[in-house]
Amino acid sequence: MNTDSYLGFNVRLPIGLQVISPIVNSNTPLDDFALFLCTVLGTDQFQPYRTELEASLRDGPLKGTDRTKLNVAVRSLAIESAEEITSNFISKLKEKLVPNENATPSVAQSKKELDSFAEKNLAGFKQLSPAKNKETATKAATKVSEVVTKYQIPPASVTKAAQLAFYDFILLCDDSGSMQSDTRIKTLEASVRGLFKVARLLNSETRFAMYPFQNPVWENLKTEAEMEAAIKNMKYNTGEDAPKPLDSRVLKPLLAKARAKTLTPTVVVVITDGAIGDVSSFCKNIAKFNSEIKSYGYTGPAVLFLICRVGEDKHAAVSLQGLKTDQAIKQILFYSEDSLDAKLASMGSNTDAYVGMVIEDLVKAMDLQAYKA
Repeated sequence: MNTDSYLGFNVRLPIGLQVISPIVNSNTPLDDFALFLCTVLGTDQFQPYRTELEASLRDGPLKGTDRTKLNVAVRSLAIESAEEITSNFISKLKEKLVPNENATPSVAQSKKELDSFAEKNLAGFKQLSPAKNKETATKAATKVSEVVTKYQIPPASVTKAAQLAFYDFILLCDDSGSMQSDTRIKTLEASVRGLFKVARLLNSETRFAMYPFQNPVWENLKTEAEMEAAIKNMKYNTGEDAPKPLDSRVLKPLLAKARAKTLTPTVVVVITDGAIGDVSSFCKNIAKFNSEIKSYGYTGPAVLFLICRVGEDKHAAVSLQGLKTDQAIKQILFYSEDSLDAKLASMGSNTDAYVGMVIEDLVKAMDLQAYKA
């Protein structure tokens, strides 16, 4: 620091010490830092420390200290502090300018982002009071670190994953006979278990439902025992495809709730091993649903749609690929092209990491509709 660039003035503190505060006529970041530091030290925030030092000089261990020796010691301490500050000044400044993307957000930062998401995207849900949303955000923010560690969610995306705390879950599960092939049932069961656990981790009040295409449904599963019972009692003996049960078991009931102003934010995950028939009609039906709930005031990411494929049926893969290009649902529904079996196999025995991959797909589905600042 070039001392020729400074003019000095004296600030007399209650203890009689003189602090030389630079008035800068150059404008390097370090010059600015020196001026800001002097200003900050003079604020009320540091008054207790000034009071403590004054008392120490008057009645404490520094009582009777020679003025010259005191000034020499203070100057020496200032030089040591300046050397310590400047030794890592650039790296500290860089951290402020370019936050570390690998650093998990703090609880306070996560809560701030979750509060902002709710304010911008969930205002249409009148039954969700601001106080309730803040309570949900507060609880979810404390789980962010665990989500990063357990599910291997990138720290830069974890707060978005935590936004799922505001949502109820509906898993629409293929119960056709073809699901008994290869590892399809195993993959579906791992998906149900994993999503149930992460949903309850983020919000213990989340409503979690499992809807087979045709067999009896399981509503509001609250415990792992209830979830395991639903999985155990799942039958794979129908010939149903996704479009009909999606319409009758999911879209129409959700639309009825929207009309009655009782709709809650909802995640809809469809897990199927088969083709979906007429892609255009399937997509138009979802687009119509989305348009209708918006007409009732439920805008933004009110209902998230994620379509997942199990198995390696080539016909199904080609059929579902049409979901990636249909303009009607391009900004509503996310289809993950890689089969869930392949994702699970890629993670070996780490099912939590596999669930993390599914969560990242849900974040992509949310981003399609979320309010853009």
